[in-house]
Amino acid sequence: MVIEDWLEYKTRSLLSNFTWSEDALRDWNDIWTALWRLGFKWQWKNGDRYARVCGDSFKCYTVWNDADRLDGAFPIPQIHVLDEIKELLISHWDDVSDDLTIPYTIKAINDWFNLHYAFRSESGCGQPLLFTDQSEEKG
Repeated sequence: MVIEDWLEYKTRSLLSNFTWSEDALRDWNDIWTALWRLGFKWQWKNGDRYARVCGDSFKCYTVWNDADRLDGAFPIPQIHVLDEIKELLISHWDDVSDDLTIPYTIKAINDWFNLHYAFRSESGCGQPLLFTDQSEEKG
């Protein structure tokens, strides 16, 4: 296919960066809990995003020299990290064939991608969460 062929059949598509919604965070928190039980740990660095459960919602922050205060928080990774986690689980699936946690976690990640990361119209997207200044949590 050459550019002229593409121009003849092109269509316009809505593209945008991924934004974490309440539902995406809720489902990711469940996946993170399963990963934690499998032995995954997050190495916090300045600039990492994290969330805390706040009633039925979440408060989102950015790490800045406060990684020692993050008990009870869960990381909000970039999309490529979720895909890397899934690939790591798939590569170790045969090592622990009796443990159903790994295939269930892989399925949960696949379901998460299908539900929250697939391109959809603006009306199909959840409301994005805004990241607040980390200093707001201290008060």
